[in-house]
Amino acid sequence: MAFRVSRKYFESLIEDVLLRLPSKFLVELNNITIIVEDYPSEEVIRELGINKRDLLGLFVGIPYKEKNSFFSPFSFPDVIYIFQKNIEEISKNEEDLIAQIRETLLHELGHFFGLTEEDLKD
Repeated sequence: MAFRVSRKYFESLIEDVLLRLPSKFLVELNNITIIVEDYPSEEVIRELGINKRDLLGLFVGIPYKEKNSFFSPFSFPDVIYIFQKNIEEISKNEEDLIAQIRETLLHELGHFFGLTEEDLKD
């Protein structure tokens, strides 16, 4: 069932999703890093209390609307982790893979912009 691709191609699909964002959102994505990893770390899994294969992405940082503009230039970058092997595992083909990358990245960007899980469900 899993549809596997190279890391380089996977990252290019993420870039494609980002480049399709409306410019009003894209310009706000400064001081944020997107990191692709195979799986979440054991520390993250323990902290969240979930199965290693259930997590597709994770936002780590301060939501945009909570940032203090005075300290923003001096703060560490926010990070969005995208877990390639978990996304590939639930993808049957390239179309599924692209759709899941898009959904996961938009979900994590929603957290960056301050949306809660409940907001994202709506």
